[in-house]
Amino acid sequence: MKTFVYIGKPPGTGARFPAFGSDSSFYTDHKKPTYFIRGRGTKPFKKKDWREEEIPDLAKPFTDAQWIAYADQYGDECAMQFFDCCDYSKPMAARQLRNPPKYETDWHDPANNQWFKTVFGAELMSFVDGFMLSIGNAYSLDVIKFENYLARYHGYPKNQDGSMAEFMEKKFGKATTERFCRLAFPFNYALENQKVNS
Repeated sequence: MKTFVYIGKPPGTGARFPAFGSDSSFYTDHKKPTYFIRGRGTKPFKKKDWREEEIPDLAKPFTDAQWIAYADQYGDECAMQFFDCCDYSKPMAARQLRNPPKYETDWHDPANNQWFKTVFGAELMSFVDGFMLSIGNAYSLDVIKFENYLARYHGYPKNQDGSMAEFMEKKFGKATTERFCRLAFPFNYALENQKVNS
């Protein structure tokens, strides 16, 4: 992989970027050389501030540990180019690999997924709140999406009085509803437990 290492004045000295990556592009052969780095915009390329270096690719398939070792050596910006997801998702994938999202174990537990599918007839991961996962780095349920699903497939009367939890208790039972709430709304459940135990 062709990369450029910043050797100019601090801050940022030593930072490495792919010549053409998801968040960076270097146009050094243009009449007026420029480079682009997401979050910094497009700037004139000054050769004295950059050192061009070729680095080895990360061989696929790779483990999480191998990815982290490569990233530690060459930087996350370079390492995340080897993810198969779209460019928009790569920074989040890199961040989550280094800092796994909260409640990831519960949401990826095969037993929980099988239970959810048996009870509700759908995959648990199809209701993950993408905004919370991206911004809060935590798994939680997309309430609106799940509410619409309940209305369409399980007869939940969205426009009538009564909470979704009340409907679920009548439809699926109290134990099922409590397990659902622990899984779907871990923040709220942890907060309620704190109040009870305080």
